[in-house]
Amino acid sequence: EKIARDVEFSMVQGVYVAPADAATATRTRGMVAACQLAGGTNVNANAAALSDTLMNQLFLDMFNAGAPFSNLVLYVNGTYKQQISGIYGFAPTDRNVGGLNIKQLETDFGNVGIVTSRFAPANTVLAIEMSVVGGAVFCEVPAKGILFYEDLAKTGASERGQLFGLIGFDHGPAFAHGRLHNLA
Repeated sequence: EKIARDVEFSMVQGVYVAPADAATATRTRGMVAACQLAGGTNVNANAAALSDTLMNQLFLDMFNAGAPFSNLVLYVNGTYKQQISGIYGFAPTDRNVGGLNIKQLETDFGNVGIVTSRFAPANTVLAIEMSVVGGAVFCEVPAKGILFYEDLAKTGASERGQLFGLIGFDHGPAFAHGRLHNLA
C-alpha cells in the first residue's frame, strides 16, 4: 500500500529529473508538471474561488489547444470535490433522500468524470485525458525484475533491506491535459 501511494503521488506531483551522474536520483514527471509543458493548458484562478466560470474557461482553453475530450477526468482533492458537487448539483425534493455526489459533468465538449484523491495538489484542479495516458512504465533491473527486495549492509545484529523499483509515468501529450491552479 505504501508503494502504491508513493507511486500515485509521483504520477501526480512528481518533478522530472534526468540524472547527470550516478549520485543523482532519477525522478518521473507527474501530471502537474506535464500540464506545464509546451502546449499544456494552464488557467490561473488568481486566488479566486472555484466556480463554473473558471471551469468553463479551463474546458474552452483545453478544447482550443486540441484536447480530445474522449475520456477526460477531473482529478481533485476532497475540498474541490465538495465544491464541484455544490456548483453543479441540485438536491432532490424528497423527505427520505438528501445530499449530493456529482460523479460526472456534462459539458459543451463532452462528459467529464471526477476522481477524488488525497494526492491531488492543493489549490489545483487537474483535467487529465485518460485516453492518451499510457500509465506506469517499468524499467527492469537485469536478473532482479521490476520491483524487488534486496538486503542492505548489516549494522551489528540488525538486518536491513529495501524494496527497489524504477517506475516512471507516460502522461501522453501535454495539449490533452489541463490545470486550473492558484485557487482560493
